[in-house]
Amino acid sequence: MARIISDPINSYRGRIGKISYYIRKCENMARKSSSAGKISASPAAVAQRTKFGKLIKLSQALAPAITLGFPQRKRGQSPANAFMSLNKGICTLEDDTLTVDYEQLQCAQGSLTEPDITATYNTSTSKITFENTAMEGLAYCNADDKTYGVKCPPVVYINTIIKYLKYYTMKVKDFINGQFQGRHNNLIFYTRGNNTYVRRYAIPGKKRKWETEGRTPKQQAVAIRFKAVQVFYMTFAKQVSPEIWRAVAKTVGRHAPNVFFSRNFHCFGEEGQIADFGNFMFTDGTLPLPRNLEVSGEGPLFKVTWQEERMWKTVSGTDRLQIGVLYDNDSRIPRVASQVKGRRGELHGEFTLDESIGKKAHVYIFFCNETGTRFSACRYFHVKINS
Repeated sequence: MARIISDPINSYRGRIGKISYYIRKCENMARKSSSAGKISASPAAVAQRTKFGKLIKLSQALAPAITLGFPQRKRGQSPANAFMSLNKGICTLEDDTLTVDYEQLQCAQGSLTEPDITATYNTSTSKITFENTAMEGLAYCNADDKTYGVKCPPVVYINTIIKYLKYYTMKVKDFINGQFQGRHNNLIFYTRGNNTYVRRYAIPGKKRKWETEGRTPKQQAVAIRFKAVQVFYMTFAKQVSPEIWRAVAKTVGRHAPNVFFSRNFHCFGEEGQIADFGNFMFTDGTLPLPRNLEVSGEGPLFKVTWQEERMWKTVSGTDRLQIGVLYDNDSRIPRVASQVKGRRGELHGEFTLDESIGKKAHVYIFFCNETGTRFSACRYFHVKINS
């Protein structure tokens, strides 16, 4: 390595022949270029390249912020250079897993006194509010100094909380409020009960156990049931209504497929068909069901009667009678009965089944309001067409 003192060389940058010119600590430096095509495969070199590549991606993603955040730099240094120099220690590589310590990430550097700022996220407006306390008289700052916030991708916010994500599942803090669902890069976000969780999708470059050894019989049965519930819900949304379970999900702050899955997964058998029709929930909702629901008739026309002398503020006499149907010989296709008549205030109604599809059917009686935005839970009956 040689130190350049001659002034004409000050403008040299990059590689000339086998000599590379660069700036280090405000001084012009030159070194011999390495042999072409030779890349070290040592673990330390591979780890360094991996961490360096991640820092480059971060500097590109945060380019507008770091351009503003590094106004005072050393001669010949770009904002990206200053950013990478300041954050070179935030990446760690353990067992081929790259972890970024976002709590230590710095997007700015300067002489102004750092304020004591509190950030509050409003879930209803999706806005972040910054508040800072009064600065001391000796602090180096101005009254018109501006506060800037850097909004990173969702995974960055998550990694601020789960700093070291291992093989086990970790609970996501409540302020995220369940807004993340599905897969983001190598992380999967999901909801269980009232809590949102995150787990790693896979270890990069490493096959999972079931990929090398195959699934166990129990895992195969669960996978079949899982797929069956997914397909059934998609068919339900298309054949019956997409709004029923959306309305339920809205009241609990979850996604409709997840709510349907949690309510009905146990009703499906190992072969992927509904095994427990009595506990299967065709619908659910906030509208109350009337009392003493009864179904009578020989078919294909059936009569429905009920009692509704209670005075509910949440119901109306114009609520419409609805009939969900699963035919015995085609139970994977949810349907609604044809020629349904009846409103809550009439205390009776009727519906017709299609005997060309089947002679026996699982019937689920429920109600919806006039606008079709609120629904009730359902009552189960098993009927037979005797004609």
